[in-house]
Amino acid sequence: MSGAEISLEESLRLLKRVVAKADVAHGAEREVEMAKRYILGETLDAIGKDYDLTRERVRQLINLSGWKTGELRRARKTIDAEERRRKAEFDRERVLKWSYANPASSRQEAVEELQLPDEVVSKLLGKRRNLHAGGRPRERKPVWSNSELIETLREFHESTGSTVSMEFEKWSMAKGGPSRQTPTIRFGSWSAALKAANIEGSYSVDRDRRHSDEDLWAAVVEFFSFDRQNYSYDAFGGWLSGQDGMPSAALIRVRLGRSWSELSTIGQKVASGRVSSFDSTWVQQVREQRNWSLFNVSEPEPDTFLAEALSQIGPVVTIATYNAWAQKCNAPSAETLLKRSGDSWVSLVEKAGGRTGTRGARGNASDQALLAPLVEYMLAHPVVRYEAYSQWARENSSPVASTLVRRFGSWDNSVAAAAKESERMQTESDV
Repeated sequence: MSGAEISLEESLRLLKRVVAKADVAHGAEREVEMAKRYILGETLDAIGKDYDLTRERVRQLINLSGWKTGELRRARKTIDAEERRRKAEFDRERVLKWSYANPASSRQEAVEELQLPDEVVSKLLGKRRNLHAGGRPRERKPVWSNSELIETLREFHESTGSTVSMEFEKWSMAKGGPSRQTPTIRFGSWSAALKAANIEGSYSVDRDRRHSDEDLWAAVVEFFSFDRQNYSYDAFGGWLSGQDGMPSAALIRVRLGRSWSELSTIGQKVASGRVSSFDSTWVQQVREQRNWSLFNVSEPEPDTFLAEALSQIGPVVTIATYNAWAQKCNAPSAETLLKRSGDSWVSLVEKAGGRTGTRGARGNASDQALLAPLVEYMLAHPVVRYEAYSQWARENSSPVASTLVRRFGSWDNSVAAAAKESERMQTESDV
């Protein structure tokens, strides 16, 4: 044979012939026995020691067996590579099977149970490696009792006079206290937490939302519970939009008030069972997989609500004036209508027979007026980019990105201010 590589099929045939010739009943010739041992993986040195021969002499004898050491070595190399591939495939199946059966276990447990090195387990887990902690000790967050949360809420209200969750978070965490999610999760909603604290100005949401906050978190946890090619925010948004009944990525980000980095960190922790720092009841609620098709409910078209609003407040309606009306009339917020329709605010109002009015000079506009179009855009687009927003703003006669940058100092500041404004509008619309 030439010095070219030998196929697996040829290598196995060669191995079979060598073994068959060596395993004869009356005993094989010495050089054939050496050839068998060599193709099965022993070195020339190891074979030579048994016969008290040098490695060179062993090579010469094997070459007299009918096969050359070169072709035996290439066949052995091909067979070894196939065995390694099969073992790696077998190990990967074992690791993934363990991962799906033990979503709350650390990687160290897999190492011990499967008797595989940590680096091998980590490699074979692939994108699922982040779902299994490495067994490192974690710093435990303080557990706040109900009475402590209520006292903190009352202190916040007495100090600031506010009932806005984002303001509570800034005030509380600056003092080493809980985030807004802690009382929200503990009492079921932010309004329920305020009510539990008997804070004057507490509100309740009479109109049922299609998705609760727990449903939104459940979507995040479900996303991180399975293998994905990509775990980016864009991939998350695409996954959500591909399934009927699921909330949008924009709704999740705005309602929960978290960046994608924060959402993904919490989602991975809950999906992998690293839940010691979370309320157990909340964990049980968000880890329960939803039948999202049940969330597809028949609802009136957005122009039904807008037509009603126009009949009561006149032919000109802005997002702010509509939300003020919706708050009093228990109607969906402007943000909800935008999400349902996929249209711009201008288009929605015109379809209902009204108009949005004209803006004055940008420089005299309030922060809220400048931010309202960006809030509208953020609710309809998972990714907010400077150029894309500017093009959309020009098409919808809205302040372009450069106008916002002049007011708020940078594009990042503008987006952050819009997210905060959206939270405020959502809170007010739920009153």
